[in-house]
Amino acid sequence: MAIFAVILLNPILFGVSIASRNQSIFSLLTPLIALGTLLCAFARRAALRMDFLDFAILAFLIFFFVRNIDGPENAAVIKFVTYGGCLYYLAAIVVQNRKTFNILIIAIVLISATAIIYGFIEYAVQYNFLFPNHSNLQPSNTIHRIGSTLSQPVLFGAFLVQAFPYIFLLSFSNQLWWRSLAITTFIWAFAALLLTYSKGSWIAVALISAASFIYLVRSGIKKIGPIFGVVIICLAIVAAFWNQAYNDISVRMTSSIGDRLVTWDGASKGISDNLFMGVGFRRGGDIMNTYLESGWNKNLIDNTYLSIFMEQGLLGFSLWMIILGTTIVYGIRASRIKSGTQLWALAALASVTGFLINSFTFDAYLVWANIALFWISVGIIRGIYQPDSNIDKTEDIQKQLT
Repeated sequence: MAIFAVILLNPILFGVSIASRNQSIFSLLTPLIALGTLLCAFARRAALRMDFLDFAILAFLIFFFVRNIDGPENAAVIKFVTYGGCLYYLAAIVVQNRKTFNILIIAIVLISATAIIYGFIEYAVQYNFLFPNHSNLQPSNTIHRIGSTLSQPVLFGAFLVQAFPYIFLLSFSNQLWWRSLAITTFIWAFAALLLTYSKGSWIAVALISAASFIYLVRSGIKKIGPIFGVVIICLAIVAAFWNQAYNDISVRMTSSIGDRLVTWDGASKGISDNLFMGVGFRRGGDIMNTYLESGWNKNLIDNTYLSIFMEQGLLGFSLWMIILGTTIVYGIRASRIKSGTQLWALAALASVTGFLINSFTFDAYLVWANIALFWISVGIIRGIYQPDSNIDKTEDIQKQLT
């Protein structure tokens, strides 16, 4: 199970778009992942039980499959449904066993650290060797923004926001090696996030950090000193890059907001003309272009909510919003459960919140790294809120923090 969890996280390192033609490794792994998940479900059939969130996700994935399987991106549809369902279910299982859950969290941190290291190599040479055709110098009088293994700065920044809560909480581990790894990764991740110059990710991490800090203080966490230390280091990083960041954002601000407003307006018109069933998976950008004025040519809507509404219609969008709303409710309730996993529920909720905030600025559900970590976080919340009868209760993270 632990090895399976690491394999499932591979898209974070190597995948970009779900519909990319260069995703043969994920096509080959799809039947293996589906088979492994079915075997896990069969082995745990006595403890298997369905609740509202399970039915909501199942309904959405079935609808998504039936609605889009006859379209031009049928292979991507199969992978989206398979990885989504498997990641969700396996994460819900893994969180109920201390050892495998520890491996899952460490894998997330190690993958994040690897992507961050490459990101700083990219920044040092001002060139992305993995994606030489993706230019991050727009406009030309700005510096190179790091996109690391995700090619684009916005995608990389959003992934870091989703990974931050897990990295932060691991920094309180009783194991010196993992604590040191987490603290180091967190500091460098913050610097990397700053160098993406992604305004949406900056806003997301600021809101999540403020809310989490208030929660920790109100919960009576005594080991607050290290948190202040990390905050001071992060502020020092901001101060060091402030002039550069301010100048870069000033140049990009008008074009960034203007482009999104144009695409959102086009998507809104497309939604009104295709309200109930949508236009189909990965066709939103093409249809949206027909509503734009001459001279505009955008292949993405840059808003997950509008993209899902336009592509999946009212029914698909409603099912998606039910999943999001239920996840938030479950996450809040799970974070209040007096158990050793309540803080991990909070971390998963913070990760999901980061995904939801960044979904306003790009099509997050089309990117492997973001949607994979989203399903994992939703599964963690589900496993903590509705554990089965075999849950491993030997881990007490709350005692480590207090």
